[in-house]
Amino acid sequence: MRKLFWVASLLILVYGCSESERDENDTTVSSYEYARAENAFFDVWKSVHATIVTDTVLGGQDTTYPIDNCFDSIVRMPDLGPYPIELTLHYKPSGELCSDGRVRRGVIKATLSGPYADSGTVIDFAFENFSIDDQSISGTMKLVHEGFGTGLPRFTKTITDAWLRRDEPGNNRQEIYFNSEQVVTWGVGSDTYNSVLDDEFRATGKASGRNTFGNFFTTRITERIVSNVQCVYESAGKVELKQSSLSTRLLDYGSLCDNRIQVTFNGGSVKDITIP
Repeated sequence: MRKLFWVASLLILVYGCSESERDENDTTVSSYEYARAENAFFDVWKSVHATIVTDTVLGGQDTTYPIDNCFDSIVRMPDLGPYPIELTLHYKPSGELCSDGRVRRGVIKATLSGPYADSGTVIDFAFENFSIDDQSISGTMKLVHEGFGTGLPRFTKTITDAWLRRDEPGNNRQEIYFNSEQVVTWGVGSDTYNSVLDDEFRATGKASGRNTFGNFFTTRITERIVSNVQCVYESAGKVELKQSSLSTRLLDYGSLCDNRIQVTFNGGSVKDITIP
């Protein structure tokens, strides 16, 4: 009898753990963590983009670096070329508030095979002890300049084997695994090359990942995501998210530069999520 009791208890424990998220049919864990990952890698690109287009060598403009208090240094190797050139953004190791209100630490390396504005240029991103606010980021990102669709610069953006980790109060650790493939148009602002004030990216594509609880998800952008260089958050876009045993989640970024995203599920139920 005792043996049967322990077997039954073990089955309940295993089944209960595997079902812990699927039983909560209103869960938005994957939606929240997908949005955080999407935002983090747009942030990385925009940080490098803002440096490149206002750099005397990489951007070809007679301007200077947009030095921010949170930078320790910005280095080109070789300094004056030729390509490939490795651009390294060193943020202060202790972390310091940047002008956009975020704290960044560590290193972003972006290796350019050619000029940023040239079709065919490849940019490979790598990270060393890098974090945005309280979220560490690792993995790789690759941009390929595919030319000028409808007269605008167009890139493919591929994120591979990314991990985003964050420790919340109470020892609640978040750990996201993330991959993504997108086509991104540099829309507004590409005609004012040496200024980033009006630059905007418009993305379509898909992603996949695993959330903190070990549940796998896939996403598809149904209305292009819009990310402006001068906005910390994405300001438009709709995404379809699928996870086994849960109803499809529909994410709506709205039309404002804010951190709120509306999630619709179960045929009409709605939740708002807020990303840091």
